[in-house]
Amino acid sequence: MTAKIDKCLAQEIVNTLKDICGKHINFINASGIIFASTDKHRIGMYHEVGYQAFLSQSTIEVNSDNSYTGTQQGINMPILNDRKVLAVIGISGHPDEVRKYAQLLEKVTKLLIKEKEMNEHSRSLEEKMSFVVRSLIENTVMDRTYLEQCLNDLRVKTDTLKKVLIIQVLTKQNETEYSKIHTQLKQILDNQPTTLYLFNYPNKYIAIIDDWSFHQNEYKIKQKINEMGGSIRVAVGKSYHINYLNKSYETAIIAEESLNEHSESLAHYDDLSLEIVLAAISEQTKEAFCQKIIKQLSSEDVALLKVYYETNMSLEQTSKSLYLHKNTIQYKLNQILKKSGKNPREFKDAVLLYVATKIQRHSR
Repeated sequence: MTAKIDKCLAQEIVNTLKDICGKHINFINASGIIFASTDKHRIGMYHEVGYQAFLSQSTIEVNSDNSYTGTQQGINMPILNDRKVLAVIGISGHPDEVRKYAQLLEKVTKLLIKEKEMNEHSRSLEEKMSFVVRSLIENTVMDRTYLEQCLNDLRVKTDTLKKVLIIQVLTKQNETEYSKIHTQLKQILDNQPTTLYLFNYPNKYIAIIDDWSFHQNEYKIKQKINEMGGSIRVAVGKSYHINYLNKSYETAIIAEESLNEHSESLAHYDDLSLEIVLAAISEQTKEAFCQKIIKQLSSEDVALLKVYYETNMSLEQTSKSLYLHKNTIQYKLNQILKKSGKNPREFKDAVLLYVATKIQRHSR
């Protein structure tokens, strides 16, 4: 099997590593095109220094922005396998600061490539299940005959609508509790008819379930979430035919981003509205909007607005939620008007303030 770094594998890597280093990361192909990035709006753009690193098979460090076309300050490192460049990793930031992260990124990528080089025809049923899930959500089916064989071995019906679920295990528990939650989750997923799933390191399960089965068991799923005391969060994608489950996965990611860790444990893409729009807006545009609307407000002001709008602008409910007197809430709302120039009580200004607070939560 020829080693390769596909788009979805690269995207998983950059998303995971961004959580560790907090920097923007890009994967660049042989043509110098960014095919995976922590900034999805850069995907498809030309990266000149990445292209040069690919051709030269050597790491290139850039000490200032705009030294090359489509390039920012950072390190661009080719990933080699058997002396062949598979892709170039670019990580933004001062080279002295991000060099250690670039090396870590290279090691993680090579480990994952080795994992994908396993002989698919010697897989166990569990490995076949992981292969099927990953192939379907990434839309990387190179051997249709083998995929159909795996689906048949796993007794999966291909003529029913299915949806993708992303199940996140929150990492606040101790090691014993964390292990217990994983065991419970696997038991739940194994007991669901024709449910396929894989564990996505470090703390997520990605499951494919028949649409009818999910709706039939949704109440039980909610019960299990409650029994786990908020230890997991579940994001539910839109239903699609098995050949288009990459689209269901994309919608599940949007649902996942909409979840509020402190008050929500289940989100359906079909129930979202504003979140769908926010998912399509670049981080740069979101930041510019928030800077314009709520830059002058403190974190306490923003927290008050979130509660105020979540309670449908009810002074009574807001005061109860925050344990503050109504007059104190009135005073704080007046201060927000003075600071921002936007009146939280008037419809047009309230919409702007509400969207800004929603963006802040969505981008967290």
